[in-house]
Amino acid sequence: MIKEENEFIKRHHNKFLQVTQDFIEVCPKCKSINISTRQRKIPKYRCQDCKNEFDDPKAKIVYTTKKQKHDYGQQYSNPDE
Repeated sequence: MIKEENEFIKRHHNKFLQVTQDFIEVCPKCKSINISTRQRKIPKYRCQDCKNEFDDPKAKIVYTTKKQKHDYGQQYSNPDE
């Protein structure tokens, strides 16, 4: 399985560009992004999925990518632009 994934990455790694990198807060127990912030009660955060209560959420890195356009000259036109 890992070998197949590596082959896929080798063949397709040039088709996508990393656009931005962002951090989102996740539950330290189950890694869910479905957490709520409390205004008065302590601990400040509560996971809606596993019901874990915690003071400091973990940070998860999220990358936004977009597909590269190849220069095909007159053959290629992007309807979105």
